[in-house]
Amino acid sequence: MKEPTFFIEDLPLYRRPYLFPWIEEKGIDRSLHLRISDLMELGFDPTRLRAFRHQEEDYIFERISLSLLPSIEKLRNLLKKISGQISGIRFCHAAASVNPPLAVFLDRGNGYILRKKVGGVHSEEALDQLRGAPHLKEMNRAAGIDRTVVSTVNEVNLWLRKALSPKAGREIEDLTFFVPWDFENNMPKVTVDVSGVFLDTLWIA
Repeated sequence: MKEPTFFIEDLPLYRRPYLFPWIEEKGIDRSLHLRISDLMELGFDPTRLRAFRHQEEDYIFERISLSLLPSIEKLRNLLKKISGQISGIRFCHAAASVNPPLAVFLDRGNGYILRKKVGGVHSEEALDQLRGAPHLKEMNRAAGIDRTVVSTVNEVNLWLRKALSPKAGREIEDLTFFVPWDFENNMPKVTVDVSGVFLDTLWIA
């Protein structure tokens, strides 16, 4: 609380799938070792997301621009409204849950959002991995996991547009979806039975 910027920026990077091959190749785990050339090679800034463990719970810090703070407050209110209506509903067999911002820290010109770490990755990142990662492409072609992800997200979006006020349309577009993922093996976590492939959970953030 006294020096949030120094504390947060010294936390380990959030090991998202986009980073797995690069980290293994370079042997890099903390932002202190990253150079501008590394960020250009990756195509994104991995230092924006930090992993934080506190009292046996896992969290994520996300660094944001201060100009986004008003939209973050709108998002928090929207997620609270969704949480009150979505409980018990399943979408393509998946249970939906919200993951709202827990706190916002402002320090030294930086903004940080604290969220619980969920057992999944952003749906767009999951699709990129399923369609592009060498160890997943064949499995995805055989099982159509990417189609399951897309259809589940689309069904949730359709429900949101019907359940919420028409004025919430723009805010709904700013929502992000996370799908179950095995971080250790960099693989999707899905259930397969005679009826097909489906997700057990979908997180809305």
